[in-house]
Amino acid sequence: AGRYRVRVRAINASDVSSIWATSMETYLKGKEGKPPMPVGFKASPLLWGIQLDWAFPTGAEDTLKTEIQYADNAAGNNAML
Repeated sequence: AGRYRVRVRAINASDVSSIWATSMETYLKGKEGKPPMPVGFKASPLLWGIQLDWAFPTGAEDTLKTEIQYADNAAGNNAML
């Protein structure tokens, strides 16, 4: 969420650029609250590895990326990628 203003220009193959253009200020209201929990999170053994599978719940189609972390304790302290 926040107020955004964009400034852009084009540069062609000959390295000639256009003049800068600036957009009108736009306010975007993003989603609020915690991100959705993965659905069906499952770990399967592989030879010298682990396969992780999961899905996202309905309404999370705009999720861009997911980061999986692990920790050596139940509290999740010192989580690592």
